[in-house]
Amino acid sequence: MEALFLAAARADLSFCLPALPLFGRLRRLHLSSTDNNDDVVEPLQPLNIGAHLQLPALQELDITGWQQLLLEGGLLLPRLTRLEITQAATVTVSAALPNLRQLVVYATHTVRLGGEQLQLPQLSA
Repeated sequence: MEALFLAAARADLSFCLPALPLFGRLRRLHLSSTDNNDDVVEPLQPLNIGAHLQLPALQELDITGWQQLLLEGGLLLPRLTRLEITQAATVTVSAALPNLRQLVVYATHTVRLGGEQLQLPQLSA
């Protein structure tokens, strides 16, 4: 399988994330939360991309509707060329993404790019 599109409630998506490394040849992944952020009463757990997405072949990652996203650590997604994030409150990127050429962010309040691990040599304005 080269492409996977998952759309579900945030809790259901969180339940599926630990199984993603089974798809080692996955090139494109789209995670979309169907939750309405206005209906959430409890604080949301951040989505730690590095903890769940050890996908060496992944080239495109789209994430929609998650309040907090973390991409931290060393070389997590070595072939990732495109990262699109939509409808997030806070995004933190501190990772080595040596092939990232496109970072697309929509409807997001805060984006933090920095830290000791950050490497984006292919990304340009």
